[in-house]
Amino acid sequence: MSGGFTPGLKTTSQGVTGEAAFLASEHKMAKRGGITVDASTVGADANGDKVLHAGTVMAKVDSTGKYRAYSNALAADAGGAASGFLLESINLRDGDVICGLLIHGSVLVSRVSGLDSDARTDLAGRIVFQ
Repeated sequence: MSGGFTPGLKTTSQGVTGEAAFLASEHKMAKRGGITVDASTVGADANGDKVLHAGTVMAKVDSTGKYRAYSNALAADAGGAASGFLLESINLRDGDVICGLLIHGSVLVSRVSGLDSDARTDLAGRIVFQ
């Protein structure tokens, strides 16, 4: 197959403005439809949903090339430095999802999740924290 399409992946079609309440400015650069979030890295709730919310810090796992929610342990073990912020809330209940990632812009710290001092360092120069 050509074009990078992988069967079984779900793409999202939500607009950026609907979920991006964590953005502090309209000035931004996003990798739209450019990351694949690994469903196996998200635990299910009592209903079987595997939800990640807009504004979650994301990291790329070197061994798979897929993204997951950032954590210090991931950064140390898998080379998963913070890459950006999830642009929209997603449910990975049915498998991996392709979605957008904020890679440059300004965010409201009180409205993002998973941000620690190491993630701030990884994102320095690309993300302004307010």
